Amino acid sequence: MVVGVLVWLTPAPAEASRKTTVRLPAELATETLVSGPEAAAGQVAEVPAEDQPAPAPAPRRSFFDVLFGRKVESKAAEAQMDGRMLDAVRVAERSARRRSINRCWRFVKRALQEAELVECYPQTALAKEAAVELPERYGFKQIEVECPHDAPVGAVIVYGGRGAGHVELRSKTGFVSDHASRKPSPRPMIGVFIKTLGPLEG
Repeated sequence: MVVGVLVWLTPAPAEASRKTTVRLPAELATETLVSGPEAAAGQVAEVPAEDQPAPAPAPRRSFFDVLFGRKVESKAAEAQMDGRMLDAVRVAERSARRRSINRCWRFVKRALQEAELVECYPQTALAKEAAVELPERYGFKQIEVECPHDAPVGAVIVYGGRGAGHVELRSKTGFVSDHASRKPSPRPMIGVFIKTLGPLEG
């Protein structure tokens, strides 16, 4: 005779099988989430230094941040610029032709001399040589500007490339040398130069 035994299995409560997750404040950088009975007891587990997540890399500067930064530098340079730089622009605008006659450096030289920014007529023949002569002989300072459009009004912009290069003054409406234009020269820019009232700050 076989006697059967009926065993009634009672399922454990759903709450007992769940894990409890405790979210810690952000300032507890060395602590991690704790599950199970430890969480109920309010305990936290230390994270070894080697297991801690690496710090997030610094965010890359956007195009607008870079552009804004250059604008700030340009404004700072403009605040320190000799006011006669604006006089040179007005002189150049009065004598500018409708089209280039390939005498850009000659016209800029005359404008700088008439505005009394240079003590004597510059001697270099090539326009791109202005990048050396203006700082060495006449005390001009090169400022950190990457785009001709960001140069302060009155600044001298020197370009290189093949041949003589090019030089022009930044005007309120564009650029001027032996002719006026709303667009800068397409040549590679060597640098932007200004005459300051004192030592260039920043």
